[in-house]
Amino acid sequence: MQFSSEFIKRLEKLGINPDIYSKRTQKAVQIFDSSIEEQLKTAFGVYPVPWSSECYFTEQANEIFREYPDKVFIKDPISCVPVIALEPGEKEVLDICAAPGSKTIDICQKAEWVVANDIDRNRIKRLRENVKRYNIRNITITNKDARFLKFKHNMNFDRILVDAPCSGEGIINKIEKTMKLWSLKRIQRLSRMQHQILTNAWSLLKPGGILVYSTCTFSPEENEAVISGLMKNNNAGLEEIKIKGLASSHSLTSWNGKQFHKDIKKCLRIYPQHNGTNGFFVAKVRKLII
Repeated sequence: MQFSSEFIKRLEKLGINPDIYSKRTQKAVQIFDSSIEEQLKTAFGVYPVPWSSECYFTEQANEIFREYPDKVFIKDPISCVPVIALEPGEKEVLDICAAPGSKTIDICQKAEWVVANDIDRNRIKRLRENVKRYNIRNITITNKDARFLKFKHNMNFDRILVDAPCSGEGIINKIEKTMKLWSLKRIQRLSRMQHQILTNAWSLLKPGGILVYSTCTFSPEENEAVISGLMKNNNAGLEEIKIKGLASSHSLTSWNGKQFHKDIKKCLRIYPQHNGTNGFFVAKVRKLII
């Protein structure tokens, strides 16, 4: 795979070796029925994902899914992290960019009720298929632009996940597709959209509630810069994300001469070399009661 010199320079500035794209990431299955765990260990040799009690690494994900289509979900194991940070237990949750539903399905296993929104009708169709397959009842699906999504009676949420559309630099196995679209102009355009989505999501969060922002890209313009913009609100407080068994780095404090918010180090940068997974950025922000 040939990368543009511009892309290589940015990777080097971030301290990322382009060789990460020559390796395949590990797949995992999330198990929704604990009664099959021992069977999977014996028959397929699955082994635990250190940071998630429900996920198991496997080289036979497709075979497992064929045998247990309504009891396991094939996923990138690092995608569990935003849901763990969200702490969705017994809460009303908005997943504002939800489809096709890897994180949504996970949240539904833990939360009281979930509103899953996405602008893309084709992706919403896949989300509905997943909801039907796993017989999920505690969900409402909406098909709206996340930048302008509003609810009747000023409905707000205890928890909000913004798994934002991004440039996808961290998705190792799809880097060829990513590179066909990659440009600095696209990153800037995405950054503006992410800021709009995040600003609207913040308006839908209850005081005391938690918002988790995540992307699968390395670009600071889409990560630290977006969160620093949100932190201009005096009722926003960044919180540390501590997840046992997960290797990660602190986020960047500056980029191209621009200083980010003083608490930005509380966000996580997860690089492929940390855990043998795709790359991710995760931020956890609480709406302070003032």
